[in-house]
Amino acid sequence: MQEFDVVVVGGGPAGLSAALCLGRARKSVVVIDAGSPRHAVAEGVHNLITREGMPPAELRAVTWEQMRPYTSVEGPVQARVNRITQDQKHWVVESESGSFRCRAVVIATGVIDEHPEIPGYKELWGHSIHQCPFCHGWEVQDQPAAVIGAPEHLLHMAPMLSGWTNDIAVFSNGVPMTDEQKAIFKKANVPACDQPIADLRRSGTQLEEIVLENGSSLARSVIFSVTSQRQVPLVQALELELNEMGYIVVDEQLQTSRPGIWAAGDVTSRMQQVVQSAAQGLLAGAMITASINMSS
Repeated sequence: MQEFDVVVVGGGPAGLSAALCLGRARKSVVVIDAGSPRHAVAEGVHNLITREGMPPAELRAVTWEQMRPYTSVEGPVQARVNRITQDQKHWVVESESGSFRCRAVVIATGVIDEHPEIPGYKELWGHSIHQCPFCHGWEVQDQPAAVIGAPEHLLHMAPMLSGWTNDIAVFSNGVPMTDEQKAIFKKANVPACDQPIADLRRSGTQLEEIVLENGSSLARSVIFSVTSQRQVPLVQALELELNEMGYIVVDEQLQTSRPGIWAAGDVTSRMQQVVQSAAQGLLAGAMITASINMSS
């Protein structure tokens, strides 16, 4: 069993930022990553100064290259972490590539998107279907857009999206809307439909039409989908405290409800931005460093 000060689970912006901070603090770190990042399909990251539009894979590669001087950082170990258990004052992280004992763990696994079962959705995800207008609104500005989600989410996202386009339609995909909700959309001049969606017609990865079960259709070129999310099985097994939306509860230092386990990135919030995840990773790394230094 290999010994480290810290094991970082997840090699995205949050995990790598934590590893960089810890490496510069002369802590021994290993980054374990399953190799299936949520943003892999995205063409580029946005709202990250000096790296605007950089492909996600390139961002990771550049980060590892810049971490080379910090030889106490190892990885990425491409493996899935199966279990994390406590061994007196240490944690044992069991992965497909072996086991690691450490003083602290950073959970930066990201979350799992629960996409609707709509034909064509999977093929369009990350191309014509997006989650965040702050990440992709600029690229599709003034295009005919749709929002798919539960009615209460549509009421939030539709006016939010109006800063990028004024041609918006909303679809609850079979979830009935109340008369009050329909009246709100009608007053805002936003077409609203609660019919189930039967198909997303496309040309390659470009959306062309949304087809409903009743046979009607509407030409659209982009969708913003408000989907639910859940934690990965590893996080569920740790029985960390979650908030009402299912995200890990952390204190101001990003420590979870289990002392010695920190969390950073998408696992903690619905506001999921690369720059925010990186900032959280930095904070987690700094707080772990302080904890180790002050307890030595």
